[in-house]
Amino acid sequence: MSDLVVGRGDDRGEKNEKLVTVEIDGVNKEIEKGEYTVPELKTALGVAANRVLAEEINGVLTDLPVDKKVHIKGGEVFASHVNRGGSSSE
Repeated sequence: MSDLVVGRGDDRGEKNEKLVTVEIDGVNKEIEKGEYTVPELKTALGVAANRVLAEEINGVLTDLPVDKKVHIKGGEVFASHVNRGGSSSE
């Protein structure tokens, strides 16, 4: 008979410390912490490219410019909405 060693498995990957929870449109979502451009963040959060991404900053929902970089640490609150810009094609 051979000795069978039952291991506990490889702990790598079981605790993914890179993932953090943020809120988007009232729903919690796990994404990797780190720096994102706004288009990258919209993709990570599942926000359509034609929507505006806003972040709650000091209690105020603030639209994020496309060229802004956002550092995700966890606990951030975001919302998406249609562009309410002043120009119209009509």
